[in-house]
Amino acid sequence: MVGSGPSGVAAAHALLAQGTTVCMLDVGLTLEPERRQQVAATATTGKVADVRALINDGAFGSTGSTNSYRKLAYGSDFVYRGADAFVDCRSSHHEIHSSFALGGLSNVWGGAAMPFTEDDIRDWPLAPGALEPHFRAVQSFMRLAGSTDTLAEHFPFFAEPLHPLDLSGEATALLAALDSRKEELAHEGIYSGRSRIAVGSSFPPEDSSSILPELFIDGVGNGAVFSAAEVVDELKHYPGFEYIPGATVTGFEETAVGVRVIVRRGKDDKEQILEGSRLFLAAGVMATARIVLSSLHAYERDLPLRQSLHFTLPVLHLFPTLTSSRKDACSLAEIFIALRNTDETRYWSFLSLYHLSGFFMNIIRERYGPLAAGIGALAKSPLLDLFICQGYLHSTLSPEMTLNMSRGAGGLGGKIRVTARPHGEGEMKARRLIRRLSKKVWRSGIFPIGAALNADTPGRGNHVGGTFPMSDQPGHLECDTLGRPKGLSKVHIVDASVLPSIPATTITFGVMANAHRIAKESCTL
Repeated sequence: MVGSGPSGVAAAHALLAQGTTVCMLDVGLTLEPERRQQVAATATTGKVADVRALINDGAFGSTGSTNSYRKLAYGSDFVYRGADAFVDCRSSHHEIHSSFALGGLSNVWGGAAMPFTEDDIRDWPLAPGALEPHFRAVQSFMRLAGSTDTLAEHFPFFAEPLHPLDLSGEATALLAALDSRKEELAHEGIYSGRSRIAVGSSFPPEDSSSILPELFIDGVGNGAVFSAAEVVDELKHYPGFEYIPGATVTGFEETAVGVRVIVRRGKDDKEQILEGSRLFLAAGVMATARIVLSSLHAYERDLPLRQSLHFTLPVLHLFPTLTSSRKDACSLAEIFIALRNTDETRYWSFLSLYHLSGFFMNIIRERYGPLAAGIGALAKSPLLDLFICQGYLHSTLSPEMTLNMSRGAGGLGGKIRVTARPHGEGEMKARRLIRRLSKKVWRSGIFPIGAALNADTPGRGNHVGGTFPMSDQPGHLECDTLGRPKGLSKVHIVDASVLPSIPATTITFGVMANAHRIAKESCTL
């Protein structure tokens, strides 16, 4: 197994459950111990401002923690460190990130977890319901906090959810306004409810002094938000599991009896050869592409890179019903809204709403300068509440990108290049979606500000994949339903690289279910 992120731990779970021995190879960078100690000590004061000042000190990373699309963990950039070295910086601008960290990008994600619907994966070469047992299996070790509401009609839970995280007073009022017209909205294909968050071992917290929910969105989860790194620690209790950190996989070769894997290890970056019966690639879209293309010597060939278009906009709630605001409410997504498209595609679009926390105010100050003061004053008005909305479209409705790898020195693999297309048409679809929503919710005093919609950065949100898509009849550089590139029989890709399309709903839960399916079904070969 290459990679320790969500898809890697899901596939490892499936293999170990079938009695298969698993060796997980990983670069495995972790948070600096001194930073963890600093945050833990400062958090005992219970003052969010003190911890936020600490993690904004820049001592453990060059990327500012106010950048919402390259979010740091505890103020450290260890999650991204070194992982973009193989990406051509001259590629067209995009915000697709890779990670060499233990647990991958789950160290900084928002924990939002929704399953894929059959409507959104009908172009996949899988039988209806094929992912359902695997969603159930994943939810056995990735616990979800949420509540059964109108969303569950189309997006079910696969195990009893934990009690949802506390809502802010603003979100409580907004959700009540949506609920007051839920039948009318459902008739129009609009469903809303509380967010569903994947939680970690420290949820619910026994010692609340170590948990500051307002900082969850700043990457300070303290074990309350799910991280694949915790699952790796759990997998170490299996006698058939071995975790090898400090290992960078650069290529592979199938043999008559298995797979030879080329690994660089140690401070001297010495090359080693490891052998196994099968290879499972869960390194993330960019790193997996580099490993596969290098191994197959497939240079200078454009591959599809599908994305679920990401967009943001402010949402106003006028004259909200007064509620007792919780100052310590979780800063992650509080409300989900799913909209079934009314055109012939019938795909779903997805929105997550956040109350205006200190994290988002920092972003507003950074981006809008002097105007931030006015926005801040507006947010304090008792006559309205201000939310930040993040939205996604299905990849079929989103601009496609391409990815290829150059030929490096000596005929070896060079760097990955990404080419993006203009977002004009995709942005127009997002604006039409918001206009449709606005027409249905204004009577509840809710006003999405479509004029401020922003969808200008390709790959933002990291809902990307499909570079080696699964197919019933795979062509060159495509995969079968077990994630095996055409011509290979013992190499399985299990991360988002194999998704034929990218649903608009949260990507991680679905990727983990598909990874679990591939790994489990491979055991019958």
